[in-house]
Parts: sequence; C-alpha cells; structure tokens
Amino acid sequence: MVLIPASQPTGWSAIDAGALEDQDLINGVREIVAAENTLASLKLRVLAEIDTRGLAKQLGSKTTGDWFANTGTTNPGTAKRLVRTAVGLQSLPTVSDAVRGGEISAEHAAAIVSAMAEIDRVVPDLDTSVRAAAIETLLTVARVHAPYLVAEKGRDLLLRFRPRETDVPSEDATRNYLEISRTRTGRTRIVGDFDALNGDKLRTALSPLAKPAPAADGTPDDRTPSQRNADGHQPGERQAVRDGAEERLQLPDRRRSRRGRGSRGG
Repeated sequence: MVLIPASQPTGWSAIDAGALEDQDLINGVREIVAAENTLASLKLRVLAEIDTRGLAKQLGSKTTGDWFANTGTTNPGTAKRLVRTAVGLQSLPTVSDAVRGGEISAEHAAAIVSAMAEIDRVVPDLDTSVRAAAIETLLTVARVHAPYLVAEKGRDLLLRFRPRETDVPSEDATRNYLEISRTRTGRTRIVGDFDALNGDKLRTALSPLAKPAPAADGTPDDRTPSQRNADGHQPGERQAVRDGAEERLQLPDRRRSRRGRGSRGG
C-alpha cells in the first residue's frame, strides 16, 4: 500500500505560485498549513505504530527515535522528539484528533504532550476531570496561538496545580524575588530572580521597548542589551517606540560617549 501516491506531490510541485490570484495565495497558505498538519499527524501515527510493533529493534536500532534519526531524514533531536510526541499522543486522543484534522501542528502537539507528561509526573493523583480540563485548555490555546505559548500555558497550569511542590527550579515561582534599593550615590539598584514563565513574560513585555534603534543617518545602535533594557523603561522612550519617532529616543549621548558602558553604578 502506498500512503501518499507520487502523483500528489508531483501535482503540488507543478503549481506556479506566480500565476495565482491574490486571494488564492492567501487561501493557499491556510490550505497548505492544514495539509501539513494532516501529514504530520499521519507521520506521528506511523511512528507510534512502528514503536508499538518494535520494528526499530528488528532493524538493529535501540529505540524508534534512534532508528528514525538514523534514516537521515531529520536531525537526531527532532527525530526523538517526534517519536516522544507520537507515543504521547496515544494517551491524548482529543489532541491526536486535532492534529489529524489539521487544527493544530505537530509542534503544538509536542508542546501539549510535554506539558501533560510533566503534569502527570508532578501531580500523578490529579483528578481525572481536572486533567481533562487541562488538556482542553492547552488545546484551546493551541488552536489560536503559537506553540511556545502552549508550552507557557502548560507551565502555568503545572504551577497552579502544585505551586510549591515542583522540583524544577526554573518553574518554581516561590523562589521569585525583586529587590529595589538606593545606593550611597543616590542611584537605584534592581536585582531579581524569576521563574521561567514570569521571566518570559517580562522579556516579552520589554522586548519591543528595548530593540536596537539606528540613528537617522543609519549609524547602528551601539548600546549594549542591558543599556537598551534600561532605556526601554524610560517613559519618553517607551512612547517613542509606540510612535515610531526615532528622533525622540534621545540616544545620541550614548553613541557619542561610551561612559559607564559595562559598569555598575554603586
């Protein structure tokens, strides 16, 4: 049995994107993504069945992930992650159905599988209805957001279910702190430590405010990332980023003088 007749990809490769109308291009992207998701689902189901039948060992490989990596079709890390996702989906039928229907991608599925595996590990006695609700929550996020946001929601759920008993330091919100103090010179020192989830949220909020901003004459922004982060907190510069008014960033002083670069005011 041939899973994908050669005529199908041949037909796709013959399509001339330049001859398509504007709306055909827009619709085509959605159709292609849905088709990719459906194909990804088929690949995951095939990998899961190969693992179930133990075919990899018959072919001389220790695991299905090793065998898939040795085919040379994908990187080892990606191959093993796909197999883990394929196996994990066997116990998550609603997620598997969503991939199969083209609603979410294999990356979304991987994020859900990973999140639920960690939740099951940390909270093995989680109520069945609560676990089902967690899966549905992750699916809802996956249908409208990028995979990294699904992973973020998974970490959020994990901390919500067992906030003080996770043994993963990067996810332990109870260790968070933020100190704001004034030094002898009158400057303000800020020192903090956040879990991965809240750290990602902080970086996401600050990132658009701390982007490099070349001068009007094209001179590259030579501020360090830490300087851009500090500048991003200044009200006038935050507004300048929103308005797109580079001249209001008042960056020439930093560019003309490298004073204080890399130093820590104390």
